[in-house]
Amino acid sequence: MLPGGANAQQRLGQLTVPETEDESSSLPWRGTSFTWSQSLNLNALSRGAQRTYNPTYAWTFILQPRWYLNKLTYLSLDQRLALELTDSDSTLYPQRAILSDPVVGIDWIKVLHGEETFRIYRPIPAEGTVIGTYQVVAVEDKGDRGATIHLLKQLRDKAGGTLIAEVMTVMIARGDGGCGGFGEVPVAAAALPDASPASICDIQTSLRSALIYRLSGDYNPLHVDPSAAKKGGFDRPILHGLCTLGVSARALISTYAEGRPERLKSMFVRFSRPVFPGETIRTEFFPKGSEIGFRARVLERNVVVLDRCKAVLA
Repeated sequence: MLPGGANAQQRLGQLTVPETEDESSSLPWRGTSFTWSQSLNLNALSRGAQRTYNPTYAWTFILQPRWYLNKLTYLSLDQRLALELTDSDSTLYPQRAILSDPVVGIDWIKVLHGEETFRIYRPIPAEGTVIGTYQVVAVEDKGDRGATIHLLKQLRDKAGGTLIAEVMTVMIARGDGGCGGFGEVPVAAAALPDASPASICDIQTSLRSALIYRLSGDYNPLHVDPSAAKKGGFDRPILHGLCTLGVSARALISTYAEGRPERLKSMFVRFSRPVFPGETIRTEFFPKGSEIGFRARVLERNVVVLDRCKAVLA
């Protein structure tokens, strides 16, 4: 059983898409409305030494009153206030997600990102509102090796309900073996050809990569706090898995898509080993028509960090 008991296992199996927006308002991870606009906010992390400044949280508040001259024309005053907090992640911003829900009872500090798949069904506009929904579709109990949790996330246009993209995430709960399983576990990805890659692309990460990437919303202290990293079994903070994915996606787009990200329609990666900020990631490609197999390795340690990967281009 799950650490939280029978009720926890039942709840994990029933985390489904809410029927109405009102139901999701109190549970952000069940169904959240996201609004974005075509803008760029840059958070400067210049405090001298590369690795001495670990901001817990940075945010910009924007006050933008408008005075309309007619239905289409207005004057606007843009007032911004930058706020930065540097206390403990766990006390200021506790992780609000399925895996850290106390009812489920997972040892979330030992959770690692196992695999990630995304499919894009229609172009994502520069601005708009979407509804994000989550569902746990399967749990595979691996005994003393922990358990794998398979989650399906979907983004739909709020106005018409059209499916824009979906993401399948596999999380490895290393401290929660023996929980029991349910659902249909997807077939494992096939191995890459035993051959030399057709091409490669090297990209060096920054020592600040994890500090910058966490501003996207992943505040897991495993990526910035040395003590939390040691509790997770690492001698120092590791890079976010999705940041590593992003580096290989950039390599793929620059090598095979003429720098046009709209050509990338789907992508699968398996996170085989962690990356440490500052390391160089080499992406090795094995193309076959519009489908491109690839893996990524860290040159400094000569270890494969992404394996059995696949992408589809338009």
